[in-house]
Amino acid sequence: MRIQQEAVLLRSTSQALLFIWDRRLVVIGMSCAVLYIGFVFFLNRVMFFDEQEYLDIAKSLLTTGVYGLTPGVPSAARAPGYILFIAPIVALGLGKSGIVFAQVILWGGSVYLAGTICCGLRGKEAAGLAVLLSVLYPLNSAVALTVYPQILTAFLVLLFVLVLLRRGLVFFDAKTAVVVGGIVGLSVLITPILLLVLNGFLVLLTVVFRTRFRGTIIAIFVCFCVVAPWMGRNWFVLGTPSISTIVGFNLIYANSENASPELGTAVNIDKYADAVRGMNEVDTDRAFRDFALAWIYDNPATAIKLYVGKFIQFFGYEEVIKTPVNGVRIFQRVVAMAYYPLLLLCVIAALYFLFSGTALKEIEIWLILLYLIAAAVHAIFLQRLRYRVEVDFLVIIVAANFLSLWMPANATRKVL
Repeated sequence: MRIQQEAVLLRSTSQALLFIWDRRLVVIGMSCAVLYIGFVFFLNRVMFFDEQEYLDIAKSLLTTGVYGLTPGVPSAARAPGYILFIAPIVALGLGKSGIVFAQVILWGGSVYLAGTICCGLRGKEAAGLAVLLSVLYPLNSAVALTVYPQILTAFLVLLFVLVLLRRGLVFFDAKTAVVVGGIVGLSVLITPILLLVLNGFLVLLTVVFRTRFRGTIIAIFVCFCVVAPWMGRNWFVLGTPSISTIVGFNLIYANSENASPELGTAVNIDKYADAVRGMNEVDTDRAFRDFALAWIYDNPATAIKLYVGKFIQFFGYEEVIKTPVNGVRIFQRVVAMAYYPLLLLCVIAALYFLFSGTALKEIEIWLILLYLIAAAVHAIFLQRLRYRVEVDFLVIIVAANFLSLWMPANATRKVL
């Protein structure tokens, strides 16, 4: 009797997931509507100082034609991708509400892409489960309601994964390489740290699958071509080829005597700030980099311990937020309750596929490796919970795929 009840439950669950996927546009559309309505009634305001920075740069660009935080003063502190995304919305006078509306649509698109990837790999049940888990996962939807670029880069990362999987991991033809390189380049112009994350993943694939070598070179070259105009502008205007002039800022906050994995920008760096007082943007960036690298060189054991702590913090849920926000502790606990079961499923899935003898053929293993590369690269710099949004859909995909293996109608593996 118990076995029959479990079989009935599995069939019912399978049918429900099939229903969700077959009506995915309705489910995702309704979820987007509920999310945006909630924003309009409860969160329609600028809450964080760096949200205002993005808005100010967009306004400065529109009014003066100069890309910078201060009107008429050029800057390279923020990469231009996200600013160019929000500038037309700001130009229409729609402000944060208009930006969030666009980002909620992007969030819905990301949910759709996560489901599409799962459908191609493990079937419709996996796709329906991915849509359900993505809709219910609070961190990604919450960041979509801010003037932050992570939901845009999350969409591009999923697009990057989808293109790779549709063309196959082993072979990398020139056409696919151009498309992938373009996606990576756009991602870097939004979030520069993805230069190391996505290109690092391509290099890792090439080490394992030598047939990808030519395609990887093409992709990296195309990525450089996309980013090069911005670097050229910075060299011509500011005298530096840097993609961003806050790299030193992120390094010193993450690598100094007062740094701690969960503190982020709440770290006391007054000593270094006093030393750079009066310097311009480029010199300040260089000085902060030098200070951080000197501290790492002088304190290797402490720096390694701090790096490990930041790597672990990438999988955490608590952090110190410089701007006080009501209910942040409650929200962080809600994130933990949603995130850790998914992360546990990913760990179990990794062990399952590794010991199944076909690990290199299981795409889920590669998605987990991409997630770990993101964690390793972010641990070099300061950690913020919202940075994880760029890759958290990967956890949902792996968890949904693994759970779908036990569904009645998913006995055979599907291929994108």
